[in-house]
Amino acid sequence: MAMDAFSASLMQEKREIIIDPTIYKFANFGEFAAEFKLGERDVVLTNEFIYKPFMEELGLKSKFVFQEKFGAGEPSEAMIETMYEAIPYDSYDRVIAVGGGAIMDLCKLLGCKRPNSVHELYFKREPVVHEKEVIAIPTTCGTGSEGNGFAVLTNPENGDKKSLRCSAIIAKVSIVDPECMRTMPKKVLASVGFDALCHCIEAYTSKIAQPFSDALSLYAIEAIAENLVNLYTGADTSAEAWEKVTIASTIGGMVIN
Repeated sequence: MAMDAFSASLMQEKREIIIDPTIYKFANFGEFAAEFKLGERDVVLTNEFIYKPFMEELGLKSKFVFQEKFGAGEPSEAMIETMYEAIPYDSYDRVIAVGGGAIMDLCKLLGCKRPNSVHELYFKREPVVHEKEVIAIPTTCGTGSEGNGFAVLTNPENGDKKSLRCSAIIAKVSIVDPECMRTMPKKVLASVGFDALCHCIEAYTSKIAQPFSDALSLYAIEAIAENLVNLYTGADTSAEAWEKVTIASTIGGMVIN
């Protein structure tokens, strides 16, 4: 089967192996906040149901922004444009994403120099200029957005998705903490777990796979196969099992990058 022009262009761009971001592990959000000295020039994008139990009592001076205040569902052009209006570009130096893939994708866009139009940015009619540091803290183990240069927006009118793909928007730092995942409902765990598995299989079977991505993909596939079902059924909910699935999810995001 002949390769279409768009796929061919993507393959031509694969001239280097990009291993980003720097990955850390902390016991809790307070420990992370102290290590990275969160302050008034930091914006933390999260959900209120995450903020209340894990961050509110810390009394941090950072600006906390809740995604749900800007609309429900997956990120859209309208959602990020509204965020642009509410969060002036010169009011922050870093963006910290604490949540699922949607929140991490939105933070990648908040880290970019403001385009004249998000629509034009996604269709590569405007350059991607990433000026703000992005720190990603995933609370689900599936999208792998903390480890790649993708940011997906959805058209709510027809469900179409458009992905901005650029190595410049990869988070500078990712905090991968299995403790953030433990409160996921079983239905969500099953869904995101298979999402991570599919990323790894896709990378391993890709025509542009190479030894580095193969090794990582196989490790992650094995980790998910051995632990996801046990976590779902409750047969093994140990810290080690959660850590393996969590790391496998991040690897999944990295190998499809």
